[in-house]
Amino acid sequence: KRIIFEKEAEVDALKQSLVFIKGVEAQALFNFLINCKSAVAVTGALAGVPPTLLAPIAFHGATLKPLKVRESTVRVDKEKFHSLEIKGPLLPHILPSLCHLMRSSHLEQFSVSFAQLSSTNAFSAAKHGLESPSADDNDEIQPQSVFGQENLSDCGFNSELLSHFCNPDISRIQVVEALKFSNDVYTWS
Repeated sequence: KRIIFEKEAEVDALKQSLVFIKGVEAQALFNFLINCKSAVAVTGALAGVPPTLLAPIAFHGATLKPLKVRESTVRVDKEKFHSLEIKGPLLPHILPSLCHLMRSSHLEQFSVSFAQLSSTNAFSAAKHGLESPSADDNDEIQPQSVFGQENLSDCGFNSELLSHFCNPDISRIQVVEALKFSNDVYTWS
């Protein structure tokens, strides 16, 4: 039995262990996780803790968990640099919101570095639940999800961000390791 458990644990946090649920099925998954006794560990550090669902907006039964933020100032060769460290699961809307905040503060330049947790790599690989487009699909342009954008119209995101999130083009989803803003231009890697 121990060998089976160890084999199952090998796929934890990998692409193979990701379940992609969207639409009304998300509430059904939430209900299943709450009511399924085997989905909650009975021993160990996570005993009694149900599986975690991450969402940019509240849903029935959700709990708000704040990110950990630390601000500091560093002086290098008589120049002053400000540092902002944010720890926790950063949902996709956080980066555009931070960039907007920095630009509205009239900063001429800033840079951002990211360290992705290995346990969240599968989220980046999900790409809206779509596989890479095949050669046959490249000619066909997929329309933007108007229903998705309308359903999210009151969630607090601006229309530009909603348009980006509802775009079905999976090439727009990237893992960003560093971002720099200078001379009104963004560059990233």
